Amino acid sequence: MKPIHWWFVIVPGLVLTGLVVYLSTLGGLTTAIPRFLLVFGLMFSVYIFSVVMISRRNLHGRWLVGYIFLVAVVCRVILLGAAPTLSTDIYRYLWEGRVIAEGHNPFGLAPSAPELEFLRDDNYAQINHPHLETIYPPFAQAVFF
Repeated sequence: MKPIHWWFVIVPGLVLTGLVVYLSTLGGLTTAIPRFLLVFGLMFSVYIFSVVMISRRNLHGRWLVGYIFLVAVVCRVILLGAAPTLSTDIYRYLWEGRVIAEGHNPFGLAPSAPELEFLRDDNYAQINHPHLETIYPPFAQAVFF
């Protein structure tokens, strides 16, 4: 591979990683939706640029796959400790998994049910619609469990 082609892969990977670092500093994303959308749009643009350049330059090889994998892992590790702030669904999933693990039926008991009070922890306040039973199908419940 000619060295001149490296920048088509290396620079976008570094830019994408930098944008992920910036995204991780935004905090609660529901209060920063315009900035989140701008960063997300930039990240998607970098992705499209990379795909087009790799395709046009016919770049290939194990190093390319390895570098793409490395960037993906680094970006995910950066966001690993970040709390989910765009959606509270994850708290509902965790709750329903705990309900099933304790032998109760999430189709018959809402999170606010007195029978489930002993399961409440710090995440309980984040559960969406605690007065409603689950809306997720049985297969999803098995995954939550």
